Amino acid sequence: MTISVTVSNDGDVAGDEVVFAFFRPVSTGVTGPGTLLNKQLFDYQRVSLEPLESTRASFTVTRSSMALVDEKGNVVSFPGSYEVIVSNGGSERLTFNVEVKGGEAILRARVQPFPLSEASGTAD
Repeated sequence: MTISVTVSNDGDVAGDEVVFAFFRPVSTGVTGPGTLLNKQLFDYQRVSLEPLESTRASFTVTRSSMALVDEKGNVVSFPGSYEVIVSNGGSERLTFNVEVKGGEAILRARVQPFPLSEASGTAD
């Protein structure tokens, strides 16, 4: 799914705008670390605009872009209803509802660190 928003410079001076994309759970069906989440940044875009110019900022929303790290260190996708928030960091914001279906899915298992006995090098 791709979300595109129009960003406009209504002023008479060129400038940059940073557009942020966040997600947050909105259903009680969301389990895991999502139950503690206020909102999580998953992407952002900086756009440069001339006076009175408009452009599009686009964000691709995938199951992995809305994943969280569980208590074991795995990157996991949790099913449930989420809200995607696109904002300039101030009062301007748009919201979109997204449903993640299926079961809990480990997208990337935690990488086990090497035991210290296998490390090499010298200490100062």
